[in-house]
Amino acid sequence: MKNIPFYLVVLVMLIACWSCKKDVPPKENSDFSPDTINILKGGPAANIDRNKKYPAKGFAEYKITSVKKTYGNEKDSKNGYASIELEYPVFKNITSKEVGDIIKYYIDKYIFYTVKGKSAAPDPEKYVEQYFNDYKEYKKDCKDTTEFFQWELKKNVTVDFCNDKLICLGFYIYHDIGEMHFNTELEYKVFDIRSGAEITLNDIFKYGYENKLNTIAERLFRKLKNLSKDADMSETEWFYLTDGKFELNDNYAVTDKGIVFYYNRGEMASWSDGTTKLLIPYNEIKNLLNSDYFPLSK
Repeated sequence: MKNIPFYLVVLVMLIACWSCKKDVPPKENSDFSPDTINILKGGPAANIDRNKKYPAKGFAEYKITSVKKTYGNEKDSKNGYASIELEYPVFKNITSKEVGDIIKYYIDKYIFYTVKGKSAAPDPEKYVEQYFNDYKEYKKDCKDTTEFFQWELKKNVTVDFCNDKLICLGFYIYHDIGEMHFNTELEYKVFDIRSGAEITLNDIFKYGYENKLNTIAERLFRKLKNLSKDADMSETEWFYLTDGKFELNDNYAVTDKGIVFYYNRGEMASWSDGTTKLLIPYNEIKNLLNSDYFPLSK
């Protein structure tokens, strides 16, 4: 039996932890989820003061750091190869140093989370070296076979929206170790750029929004999937629903046009059906939005 590098186990655990969904009761100011606190334990976000607002300095300024390296030859099907791509923003100017530290901590934890369940120093060169070393060890363990000699890892953090109140980051990972299915996931995080607090749906919307929002979202979802308003979704086998009922997840992004809810592969439909991206325009939900964040400033 082949030994799976601990690196891969940790990577899968990170994805599972990052996307873990918890029911949060509606309240004016939602705290970080227990899962997020576990990830950020000991970091600047653990002692955040959500009520402390730093004066906005306008839009955040950042530059993109990009690393792309390959070990071996991609065209050598016999000996295999490993490739890695990292791309993430490094902020030069943001509301305050305190907020900047929190945003950086999230990004570093995601990009550089590695062996033994710990976060490596935010050094892309060291992270790449560790990844290639794990590949070499795995290849050595599998020297009697040609299976799984192709490794590909891509990790991206994107700035999808930013104004003087909110910043939305997208955390994307693609990982392929030569098996039948690759692993891919996109998770969004929205922060109050004035305090650094992570913003949940309970902050974005007014108290008691759930049923109204879900009704609007289901109508738009049916239109997106070409389903009639009377179609029984419980009989549509490629939708994974709770008790045959449509419901939104909490993987959302703030955009210029509206709130986007994103479903990864296998979450709303079968793996082969791919991802689902549901846009709810602001004009559909303007009466449900929290006035502390909306309307969006230009």
